[in-house]
Amino acid sequence: MKTYFSQYLPAIVVSLAVASGLQAEEHRSGDGNTPACVDMCYAGPVLDCNDNWQVMGAAVYQQVRVQAGDVALMQDLQTSRVSVTYPQNAVTIQYPEDFSWGFKVGVGYRDLISDWTGQFRYNYFKAVTNGSLESGYQFGYAPSYYINRALFSIVNTTAFTTGATNSVPITGQPFTNASATNVLFSNMEMGTSSIVNNFNFTLERPSLVTQNLEVTPFYGVNTTIITRRQVVVFTNDVTVPPSSAIQPNFYSQVAGALFQNYQKYTWWGVGPMVGVHTSFKLSDTFGVYGDAFGSLTYGQCSTRASTFSKRSASIGALGNYVPVEASIEQRMFQFSPEANFQVGVRYEDRFDNDSKQVRINIGYEAAYYFLVMKTIVNDSLTYQTANGAGLGLQGLVIQAQLDF
Repeated sequence: MKTYFSQYLPAIVVSLAVASGLQAEEHRSGDGNTPACVDMCYAGPVLDCNDNWQVMGAAVYQQVRVQAGDVALMQDLQTSRVSVTYPQNAVTIQYPEDFSWGFKVGVGYRDLISDWTGQFRYNYFKAVTNGSLESGYQFGYAPSYYINRALFSIVNTTAFTTGATNSVPITGQPFTNASATNVLFSNMEMGTSSIVNNFNFTLERPSLVTQNLEVTPFYGVNTTIITRRQVVVFTNDVTVPPSSAIQPNFYSQVAGALFQNYQKYTWWGVGPMVGVHTSFKLSDTFGVYGDAFGSLTYGQCSTRASTFSKRSASIGALGNYVPVEASIEQRMFQFSPEANFQVGVRYEDRFDNDSKQVRINIGYEAAYYFLVMKTIVNDSLTYQTANGAGLGLQGLVIQAQLDF
């Protein structure tokens, strides 16, 4: 019996060695040096002198877009010489938004739990846009219904008046309707400021579906903090002396008078997120990628709306006017879905005797934050809160990642 077993002992040892080698080769199949791979095998880099760390940095050049952000209506003055009503041949004016720079940073640890990678990322973006002075010429700017129209009163000097009191029409227009509730301005300036912060922690396992196709799901926790400010200033630059037929200029830019509408939106939310990284190799170093994730955050949405009126002082028998302001603020807890998509090209290579790997992505990114623009409508003596919509970002992303 012992003789019979000794005859097969070399074959058993060789078989065990071959099996062990196959298992090791399968685990290293993601390093790009093997011709084939078992489905869903590990796709992360297996480096010599592997310390399992990843660091990432990115520059973004993107543009903000919001819904429910109309500023005013530009209206043809020739349609009404007596009482200004709108919309009549009107064009909606939106806030201007310029492209701005932001950044992303991140750190990760590979093989945190059985080939799972833990990643922490932080994204920051800030955009400030100031619109230059715009003149209406034969047109006038009618403020949107988000303003508090009671502050247009020229009869009552208190901060709040009734809807039947007189309003200030555009300079030079006959004033014969004492109950006009709409006004026009000849000049308008606009400005916005948007700040978006994102923190998230994810767990992901790099996996190969085929030799060249990587599909890596990830799961985690996402935190978003958004602050946005909007301001628009209306003035009239034509000086008309007081008379019984022509309405005087109450908002002269030269005299330092103005009519201003301001909104501030803040949002913070925390919630789960799920997504997927995909990459398809076109060669040993170049490929295309597509990433996407969704998140459902829960937090607080806060909105403040302020209407400020600074009229020209000492206008005839109407007396002196002091600046007045009406502001409303509301808060509520709610859910806010988020969506993020990114596509582009990828370059990756190893260096320093295969102990490090660099990955560079250049792509287009689009992100949207739903229901975070809760706009207060204070057109009447009472107010309501419009759902508004959300805030979106889109633009270029240039990202570099180092594995060592």
